[in-house]
Amino acid sequence: MKRLLNKASLKVKLFGITGFLLVSMLVNALFAILSMQSINRELSVITQRDNPLLHQINMFTRHHLEREAQIERLRLKTAGIQDELAAEFSTEELVNQVRT
Repeated sequence: MKRLLNKASLKVKLFGITGFLLVSMLVNALFAILSMQSINRELSVITQRDNPLLHQINMFTRHHLEREAQIERLRLKTAGIQDELAAEFSTEELVNQVRT
């Protein structure tokens, strides 16, 4: 083998190395494509499995946000009523009304 390489011309050696590199790159590309297809299949399975869970989480979050909005509206409404009462009556009048 060593003798064969020593006898080969520079042109043959360069073509041999180039061919080896091209074959190596093709094998690497094929392996990458197969790996990406495998990952794609796995992600599809995960998406199909987790999609109903995401829907439930979104519904829960929406319900929670709606409740927070209702509580905030109620708080603002009661704060507005308290402000109106304070503007209408003095503190003494409020105490008198509470006592009666």
